Amino acid sequence: MRPTISQYAMSLEELSSGAPQETVALIAKNFFRLLKRRGDWKKKDAIIKYVEKINDEKEGKIHVTVVLAHIPDDETKEKLFLHASSIFPDKKVLLSYERDTEMIGGATFRTDEVLYDATLRAQVDNLKKSLLKV
Repeated sequence: MRPTISQYAMSLEELSSGAPQETVALIAKNFFRLLKRRGDWKKKDAIIKYVEKINDEKEGKIHVTVVLAHIPDDETKEKLFLHASSIFPDKKVLLSYERDTEMIGGATFRTDEVLYDATLRAQVDNLKKSLLKV
């Protein structure tokens, strides 16, 4: 049975944790040779991404993708950062932005595990549901 991406990533992270830079380079080189030998080379990008996720969690960082109808200006980015920080209060928030021209207004905040929908569409849908209950 072949190791999963998460098993490979946890092994790589455990081996390299706290090691000097030269040793980490040697570990990585040998690790990638192992992947090639085992026929798992296609998994390397996913493994690297998973290791980065493990390290971010250790450092209390969270990557949040903000989806908007328009590219935000600096003032809007600051407001979005403050809002994201209130959604994830115990984390160091790292924002990236995507544009969705289909969106009417508002924003969504997305991580690997959470989707916070603050769009105009979601508010209209909630209003519609509440009116239909009455």
